[in-house]
Amino acid sequence: MCARSGCANRLESPGRAGRRSGRPALYCGDACRAAAHRARTPAVTDALRRAGALSGDLLSAGEQWSAHLAAFTEALNAAR
Repeated sequence: MCARSGCANRLESPGRAGRRSGRPALYCGDACRAAAHRARTPAVTDALRRAGALSGDLLSAGEQWSAHLAAFTEALNAAR
């Protein structure tokens, strides 16, 4: 069956589709492959946008943690 959500078309067997080797087809045709890709793109774009927004906060927190760690290490070295 075609891997695109909502498509009930059966896939042609590799021999009848003219394929000789390689990965088996996931979609019944180019239109279904493109539609599946378009449907997947907004989710990926949204996830990348959210990750980008979080990265600034994480970098800031990491810089603060690094400064505190350096001060702590300096205090421990001074105590020795």
